[in-house]
Amino acid sequence: MFLLLRLIPFLAVILFLIAFGSAALAFLTYHRLTFEEPIAAVTFTKHGENEFEAYLVTNDDPEPTPYRIYGDQLEIQAHFIKLVPWANILGLDAHYQLDRLQGRYGDINLENTQKHVTYDLRDGHIFSVPGFFAEYNFLVDAEYGSATFTEIDTGFIYTVFHTQTGLLIRKERQETERVQEEDFWKKALRLIGLQ
Repeated sequence: MFLLLRLIPFLAVILFLIAFGSAALAFLTYHRLTFEEPIAAVTFTKHGENEFEAYLVTNDDPEPTPYRIYGDQLEIQAHFIKLVPWANILGLDAHYQLDRLQGRYGDINLENTQKHVTYDLRDGHIFSVPGFFAEYNFLVDAEYGSATFTEIDTGFIYTVFHTQTGLLIRKERQETERVQEEDFWKKALRLIGLQ
């Protein structure tokens, strides 16, 4: 009986450690599989009916680059390499390379008949599974294109995120009508983690 009374606190500690470890592992798994990282920010000025100047800043190029786009929506595409989930849990992230930026029309008839321009966002090097993961192909789940699009509103800053499975865009309202350009770009750079 005395031995049993001495084992109860020890077993309680062991059970607590197992429960705590399980909860920590579940939290880590959730955190790693829902990982998001801001990679670009875009703002717009309107130049005419369905015509905008898009200003893009990225992690690779913090200087705002202007692109004239046509349509009422923004679309950004990327080449994407998705890793197996256990590689994400162990701390490795999916890889991407921004590929294209373009405007698009919500109305399919306008998309097929109106002016359209697509810009190449690649930096010139080839991005592929054999080149990128030559030694570690067992980590790769799939290689594919990922695209995201959203309606254009000049009153918002659009932040592009990469996740473990693709791209997504979130928007945040600008406080002022771009009264102070420097503050505006500081905010865009902050949104993508460069400041």
